[in-house]
This record gives sequence, structure tokens and C-alpha cells, in this order.
Amino acid sequence: MHLFPTLPQPLRWYLGTQAKRFNRELEAYTETISDCNFLKMDLDNDPSLMATDGFHPGPELQKLWGKYIADIINDRLA
Repeated sequence: MHLFPTLPQPLRWYLGTQAKRFNRELEAYTETISDCNFLKMDLDNDPSLMATDGFHPGPELQKLWGKYIADIINDRLA
């Protein structure tokens, strides 16, 4: 959330900090479950990946997420 261009500062910073904290906790939790993956994509701060509203993922980002998830599923099924 710290990268969402539509969110004004300091709200963007605050929500981003909370989201990062939640993600750390969720990642640690998913490591305790054998058939669970934490989906972590490290993306550059590329505004072109966002929808025109500046808040939701745009079509290209949705494609990247879909491929990332499909690759994980394929790896698990192989």
C-alpha cells in the first residue's frame, strides 16, 4: 500500500507500514502450514502497473500475478 499513488501522505506511509507488518506475520504463519504458500511478489514502484484509479492493480499486474500463481501451482503439482 506504500506504493499506491492515489493515497495521500501520510496515509500511504501509515497503511503501507501496517500492510508490511501484516504481511510479515502472515508469511511467518504460512511457513507453519505444509500445503500453504505466501505469495510474495517484489515489484518495482511502477505506476503503469496500477489501474487508472491509482489504487487497484491494472491489467498487466493482474497478468503477472496470474502467471506467478500458476507457476507455483504447477511446481506443486509436478
